[in-house]
Amino acid sequence: MKKTIGYLTERLLIQYYLIDSICRGLVGEEKMKDIFDELTRVMCIPVSLETEKYYEMSVSGEYAGIIDLITYNRFCRNIEFAQISGQNAELDDTDRVIISCKRDAMHAKYKIFEHRRSLTVDTVADILSEASAKGNICSMVTLAFMEYHGICISKDENSALKRIRAAAKWNCIFANLMGIAYDVKDKTGYYNNIFTIAKTSNMKEVFRNICEATAYTGECRISPTADILEKAFSVDIVNRNSYDRIFAGVVFSEVISAEDKEKLLLNKKAEEIVSLSGIPFDTKRSNGFNFDAVKVQETALKREDEIQRILYDLSPVLDGYSSLYQPLMVAANDSYVSDMYLEAIKAGFADRNKVIEVDASTLSAADLSGTKENFILRGLSETKKSHTVFLVKHCEEIAENGVQGLVKLLDYDNRRRFKLQDPAVSIDISDVLIILFASEINEDVRTIADECDVIWSASISREEKQNVIEKSFETRANLFGLENVKLEEEAKSYLLSLRTEQMIRLIDRALKKAAFDKEFTVSAKTLKSFDSEQGTARNRREFGYLGGVYHEEY
Repeated sequence: MKKTIGYLTERLLIQYYLIDSICRGLVGEEKMKDIFDELTRVMCIPVSLETEKYYEMSVSGEYAGIIDLITYNRFCRNIEFAQISGQNAELDDTDRVIISCKRDAMHAKYKIFEHRRSLTVDTVADILSEASAKGNICSMVTLAFMEYHGICISKDENSALKRIRAAAKWNCIFANLMGIAYDVKDKTGYYNNIFTIAKTSNMKEVFRNICEATAYTGECRISPTADILEKAFSVDIVNRNSYDRIFAGVVFSEVISAEDKEKLLLNKKAEEIVSLSGIPFDTKRSNGFNFDAVKVQETALKREDEIQRILYDLSPVLDGYSSLYQPLMVAANDSYVSDMYLEAIKAGFADRNKVIEVDASTLSAADLSGTKENFILRGLSETKKSHTVFLVKHCEEIAENGVQGLVKLLDYDNRRRFKLQDPAVSIDISDVLIILFASEINEDVRTIADECDVIWSASISREEKQNVIEKSFETRANLFGLENVKLEEEAKSYLLSLRTEQMIRLIDRALKKAAFDKEFTVSAKTLKSFDSEQGTARNRREFGYLGGVYHEEY
C-alpha cells in the first residue's frame, strides 16, 4: 500500500507544485492549502501525517522559493556546493521526493510558460488555453482543474469537463481521476482507462487503491483504445504529454476495428494515417434517431395504412436498434406520391438530425465503391454528425452498373465491415439511416427492393388526382400572384388523364403564360399545346455527386 500511495503522492506533488508556481502571488496561502487538500482527495490519497509533512515542507524554507527552472537550478547548485564544502546537506527520502517532483513540475511549467515570470490572471488563462489548444496535456488538465474550481480563472465546469474527457482518453491518470471525481456521467470508461494503464504488475496496487478510495466495486476491462495508446507511448510513436490530433483521429475512431488500428498506428504507417483524416469517425451512436411522426401524418394525400407501415418499418432505428432495421423503400408508380412521402419523412427527421437527399440517377460507380468518394462517407464527412439520414430518391433511374453497388450498401453486415480500399481497413458505417424512394417500378427497383422493407404505394385514384390538381393550381397561382385565375372544367378533365408529374408541369407552364398574357382562365387547349410541344418524358438530371450538385442538406 505504501508503494501505491507513494506513486499517487508524486502525481499529487507535481500537480500541486505546478499550480502553486502558476498562482504564486495571485492566490492566498489558505486557498493553496484548500487546493492541496482537493488534489489529495482527487488523487485518492488518504490524509496522513506523511501528506501533511509534504505540504508543510513545500510551503516553508528553501523549497517554497522554487517557482521556476531558474530557482530550481539555483537550489540544486546550493545543495551541491554545500556537499562539496562539507557543510551539512544530507537529504532524506522526503527531501528527495520533493526535489524530484519540483524538477518535474518546473520542467512542465517551462514547456507551457517558457521564461515568463510575471504572470497575471489574464496571462495565466491565455497561455494555458493556447498550450492546451496545441495539445499539451499537462496544460490541459491543469487548466481543467483551475476552471472547474475557479482558481485564477473564471469558473466554467462544462469547459473543464470537456478538457478532462479529452485528456482522459489520452491516458492521463490525473484526467481520469478528475473524471471519476467530477464527471456525473458514466464513470466506467475512466476506471477502464486506469485499469488498462495500470495493468502491469507494479501498477495493479495503484488501481486497487483507487477503487478502494472511491468505493468502486464494478468489473473493469481493458480498453482497446487505451491499450493501443500505451503501446504507442512505450515505443515513442506518440508522446504521453502531447496530444496528436491526427493519431487521435484514428485511435479514437469508433468505426475502425482495434486490429486495423494497431496495424496502422503501431507500424508507423504515417501516410495512411494522414489519409484517414478525411474519414468520418463519429458515426457510431448509442441512441435512436429523433423523429417527429406528426410530420409524416400531415401528407396531402391521407393514406393511413401506408403511413402506419412507414412508421412501423422505421421503428427499429427510432428505438436505437439499427441492426434490426431493414432499409425502407417507398415505391410508387407516381412521382407526386413518391415526392410526397420523401418530403414528409425528411420533415420528420430534419429538426434534430442531419438529412442528406441523394439522387440515385446521379450516382456513379465511384459513389458506390469502397473509396472515400463513396456517397455515404462523403456525406458523413460533410455533416460531421452521427445522426445522418440518407434519402435516396429516383431509384428507378440508377445507372445499370450501380444497382449491385447500392444493393451491397443496403446490407447491414456489409456496412458494418465496409472495406475501404486505400488504406486497406474495414470501417463500420452500419448506423447511418438509408431510406429509398422510387416513382416508377421497373426491374432495377425490384432488384433493390429485395434488400428492403417495401411500401408498394397504391396507384393514385381519380379523387386524389382532383385534389392534387386543385391544390397545385391554387398554390402555384398564388406564387405567380394570380389569385383570380381559374382552371376550366375541360382543362381539369384533360389533366386527370395525365400522370401527376405531367399535370404539375403543364399547370406551371400555363400559369406562366397567363401571367405574361394577363389571362384569367387556363383552358384545355392551352394545356394540350404545351403537352404536344414538350412531350411527356421527364428531363434527366445532369449533375451528380461528383459534379456540381449532388444533394441538398437540411
